[in-house]
Amino acid sequence: MHRTFYAAVAALMLILTVVIPDTAQADDFQKIDDYLSEWQSDDAPGLAVAISKDGATVYRRNFGLANLEHRLPIEDHTRFHIASVSKQFAAFAIMLLEADGKLSLSDDIRKHLPELHASEVPVTINHLLSHTGGLREHNTLWGLMGSQDGDARSPGQAVSLIERQEGVNFRAGAAREYSNTGYFLLAEIVARVSGQSYAEFTQERMFVPLGMADTRMRDEVATQIPYRARSYFPQQDGFTNANFDSAMIGSTGVITTAEDMMIWARNYDQKRVGSDAVFRNMAKRTYLANGQLAIGANGQEYRKYAGFDTWSHGGTTGGYKSFLLRIPEAKISLMILGNRGDLDSAKIAFALADILLAGEPGFAKAEAPAFTKETGAELDKYVGDYELFAGTFFTLARNGDELLFSVNGPEGGEPVQQVAKGSFLIGPATNSSVDFVDFEGGRATGLRYQIGLHGFIPAVRVELTEFDPQTVEPAGYAGTYYSRELQVAYVLKVVGEELVLQEPRASEVALNAYQPDTFRPAGQSYVGRMKFIRGEGGAVTSVLVSGPLANDILFEKI
Repeated sequence: MHRTFYAAVAALMLILTVVIPDTAQADDFQKIDDYLSEWQSDDAPGLAVAISKDGATVYRRNFGLANLEHRLPIEDHTRFHIASVSKQFAAFAIMLLEADGKLSLSDDIRKHLPELHASEVPVTINHLLSHTGGLREHNTLWGLMGSQDGDARSPGQAVSLIERQEGVNFRAGAAREYSNTGYFLLAEIVARVSGQSYAEFTQERMFVPLGMADTRMRDEVATQIPYRARSYFPQQDGFTNANFDSAMIGSTGVITTAEDMMIWARNYDQKRVGSDAVFRNMAKRTYLANGQLAIGANGQEYRKYAGFDTWSHGGTTGGYKSFLLRIPEAKISLMILGNRGDLDSAKIAFALADILLAGEPGFAKAEAPAFTKETGAELDKYVGDYELFAGTFFTLARNGDELLFSVNGPEGGEPVQQVAKGSFLIGPATNSSVDFVDFEGGRATGLRYQIGLHGFIPAVRVELTEFDPQTVEPAGYAGTYYSRELQVAYVLKVVGEELVLQEPRASEVALNAYQPDTFRPAGQSYVGRMKFIRGEGGAVTSVLVSGPLANDILFEKI
């Protein structure tokens, strides 16, 4: 009866909040229709869009198919997995419990998760909220264990995996590094502190009171979600099914509709669920170790855009794409939900924002400032190697008046176009660039890999030593290595003149030495770097294995 009542209220609210646009809005909506028309299709997946203005849903359209096999169109009730947009629900749940007096944001997470290994600097709930905890990325850990895309993963398995980790990527608070592990643990803390499952807590304290009747937390693989869109990856002759069977929560896990997300977005203004203290906490930004304010915290990212403060977050997982954008000053919110892996949800969201904001006082679309193209020796300050992830480097070299970009070494470097002071375009199709903002002694100390409007990944300058791979004797590294933290064994063997890695359930991949006792895979692998350790007699005794955002996992030779 309780949930039926709220569902009825939600349906009534939906009728009342879809308003008839005025002439100016109608013009805007026609422009939006025109912009989105390329995704209208009766044989391809697509997207759902909802826009809220002044506390009411004013635009809602659907494009393409929810299911290719059954030719089912995307409709208003179609539900999508929103991936990392889920993070703000985990942050909000934590803030509700803090307001209840049941936890403090400064708590050491081991107060609530005592089975985790102690670290040199205690990791607090605030560290998890601001992506500064330094914990290894659990998605990479799964991959290093041999887990494949499409494998079922449960929260219980994730807790067991994380509690076995003895090392961290960095001391808590020393840096910022996007962390799905942190937000998964926030959901686990919510469950332990509240005495309910995370799904039950979010349903009872958030979704039901707000009337988000079409929103679910998928915390069990076998859970059926009515009207859920199937997700797809593009290929040359069409689309393939995305094998996605995850029940991970906190960092992801919310399945919802575009309209329900408008209800959620409006709650930031209406405060129907959550006290003033909760919303103050949600809007707090964290100072990083270098004194700069973090862009992202509490499941949202702050940007100044076209003269307005904006809060947003995107999501990508298993062929699903999402982006929630809030512009409080203009009382505008919009949600993009897609079921095709090639959708640039952030680009679409901000393009629609341009249309909606154009008539608002204070709108000032920033134009790229004028700059003088750098040439010759002026480019030398950028030249060097920058480590994006362990074993993955962006290499910048100079050829006359051109800066050349390549990955993992200067061979095959391609000229890049300078698009602003200290900014060079490396991926025109995705509007990706490398931006240099920090310098010391006249040289760049790092770069930002800017991925369109989705955000950036930092990479620090590294000094690689002169090294000749021909001096490597592969046989000295052959053997079987076991990791207690991952509970898997890696086999290294010599095939011809190559050292080859055999991972659990993965294809064999050749390893290339690029520094003394340090290798990286020549093909696709979750392994990014293998750094071997020698004992007193000079023989190899162990290896530290790293992947993206999961560093130096010890494998001992057995």
